[in-house]
Amino acid sequence: MANNVDTKKVVSTWEWLVYFLILAIPVLNIIIVLVDAFGSNRNENKKNFCRAIVITFVLSIIASVVFVVFFYVALEPLLDKALNLDPGQQQHLMYELNRTLNTGK
Repeated sequence: MANNVDTKKVVSTWEWLVYFLILAIPVLNIIIVLVDAFGSNRNENKKNFCRAIVITFVLSIIASVVFVVFFYVALEPLLDKALNLDPGQQQHLMYELNRTLNTGK
């Protein structure tokens, strides 16, 4: 049984408002976005919008991973050096840190 859904119908402002409110519901929003992005007999406007959401999500995950890896690689030598200090250096570092925090300088 074929659905007689008009996939080319323009989505009204009120329909978009209701759609955005539904997309604000956790977990349900993921299901709706995936169904509308990849389902058949869906409104083309909503399908393209949901595909854009999926692409943006994937790109943000990739950017986050690149960001974390970049800063780990950049800061790892500094952290390694700070963690491998001898006890005297650690004590001096803690003294300087406490002095800085207590004096507000």
